[in-house]
Amino acid sequence: MLALAAAALPGSLIIADLVRAASIEAAAPNEATLKVMTVNVLGVSRNDAAIRALVLAERPDVVLLQEANAVNRRRLVRLLDVLYESALPEANGREQLCPTRLFTHMPLLERQTSPDCGLASGTFSLTEALGGGKIWLGGIHVARRASRTPDMAFVDLTMTERAGSSAILAGDFNATPWSWALRRLEGAGGLTRRTAALPTWPTAAPSVASARRAALPMAAIDHVYASPDWVTREVRRGPNVGSDHFPVIVTLARRRD
Repeated sequence: MLALAAAALPGSLIIADLVRAASIEAAAPNEATLKVMTVNVLGVSRNDAAIRALVLAERPDVVLLQEANAVNRRRLVRLLDVLYESALPEANGREQLCPTRLFTHMPLLERQTSPDCGLASGTFSLTEALGGGKIWLGGIHVARRASRTPDMAFVDLTMTERAGSSAILAGDFNATPWSWALRRLEGAGGLTRRTAALPTWPTAAPSVASARRAALPMAAIDHVYASPDWVTREVRRGPNVGSDHFPVIVTLARRRD
């Protein structure tokens, strides 16, 4: 993974992330919120009970999966197809093997899935409780090597194209906030990172060889970005569900001022 050693992290960037995390305000009473959950499910065994239980317990409005194309994850995908009104890519044809997937209760207006399935995205209809209108949602898995797509240039372009619109982009970016690759994305298209000071990789999952060496997650590589019309109400790491990544759960509210 990219930039794992905590000792090498620039102190000023760590402090800035801690300040950002500390500035999050709790939701107001009866405030309508949007809960987003993203998780890379690589390493999840055929017994996917843990992640199914997490989805049922959290009831996120948006679920984003990465590396969900293996045979042993299809049961999970089928379950989410039943639980959620909209799913990208659709569970038919060759796209049923796409590794990046998006599920939401919001009605789909337009789909924009990338040819290589690294990005699952579309425009959806927001509820009146959230202010109505449209929102662009994207789930992404960034390849480790820049020679593969979607690479950071592709992510940068994707975010820039969202300028001026309500948008949320989340997933496994394979890059830490203090890496150059991710720092250049800050503010692209008006989107800002909402996952502050939240290491997500690796877990201590016994089935993941690379994770056995880590007692605690060291790298913050799973992120949620949102446009300025959204305020962050909660950011937390979910439990170990058998993957080498921890889930990320972010609650947002529509800005009213």
